[in-house]
Amino acid sequence: MPRKRRRSTLTKQGEQKPKPSSALGGETREKTGGEGTLTGWRKWIRSPAAWALGIVASVFASIAYGLLSWAGPEVVDSPALKDQIRSVVRQDDDLRYTVRYLDGGTELVLPSGVELTSAQKRLLQEKPWDSLDRIASDMRAAGAATPETLNLLITLEGRRNQAIRIDNVSPVNIHRMPPYQGTYLTVPPQGPEDTVKLMFNFDERLPVARIPVQGYELGNVSGIAPGPLFFQEKRLDVENGKEEALYIQSRTTRDAVTFDIRIDYRIGADSKSLTISDHGRQFALTSINCTEKGRYKGSVIIAPGYASYDTVWYWDLRGGGMGLIKQARRPQRFENYGACVYHFPRSSK
Repeated sequence: MPRKRRRSTLTKQGEQKPKPSSALGGETREKTGGEGTLTGWRKWIRSPAAWALGIVASVFASIAYGLLSWAGPEVVDSPALKDQIRSVVRQDDDLRYTVRYLDGGTELVLPSGVELTSAQKRLLQEKPWDSLDRIASDMRAAGAATPETLNLLITLEGRRNQAIRIDNVSPVNIHRMPPYQGTYLTVPPQGPEDTVKLMFNFDERLPVARIPVQGYELGNVSGIAPGPLFFQEKRLDVENGKEEALYIQSRTTRDAVTFDIRIDYRIGADSKSLTISDHGRQFALTSINCTEKGRYKGSVIIAPGYASYDTVWYWDLRGGGMGLIKQARRPQRFENYGACVYHFPRSSK
């Protein structure tokens, strides 16, 4: 019976088995005369090259410390440098903003072909004062425009160590079209308007920010009118962590317009801009869709004008109390005592 061949564990003559290495940097110790010889990084760190590198690093560190000690307040505490670090670490915007509609009442016009739902109509008839805000929000989401005068509050909050200089506030991406003539919901404001800070007059072909001034215009009950250019007379700065409130009034007597609002600003030498919209939707403003001109003599209206819409929901005070919101029987000939008396035919189609 053949014998099994045994596996040899011996090395060839003159060879040695490899020594095990440590886990760190391949360091090994060879025993020579009872003392260890270092190899790997520990051997290098004791070399002349390592000592030279350490001396050079110490010199550079001393120079850097001296420079920072000398120019520390100007460099380390520089608002511009802090802003650079802040933009990288926090990744936040230069300006934060909020938008609020400040119209005291609820006056909105939908484009033709867009109507209130059955549920919205029922709420207007049964629980108008509990549902107006929600219905107004739904109408704006469906593309409704504010007739004649739109009041907005835009609040800007600075998010930089440097002061932010506002160079201009202007309407942009302007689209003009004939006056809206779909569903008209009119519940006029009953109280005074908030203080207006600047105005856009969309009867100008290129509207710019203007200062409101006291002035009487026929059909204008607010007592203010667009005046001088705002940024030729005023200056706006937004400090870090502080808020600047912009009360903006926009007007039109001729067209329907949709637009965004752009804020042009500077931080140090850098010029930037921020475009503001209504949650991704453009702001919308429309003139009254006048079809018949009224008459007036002095400040007295002799005969009303008339506007035409697909549907009109209006506030009727004749029932007493808070009144009721009713649907007009003849929306194509709806009485108007403002624009259709004083601004017609400029606001006609």
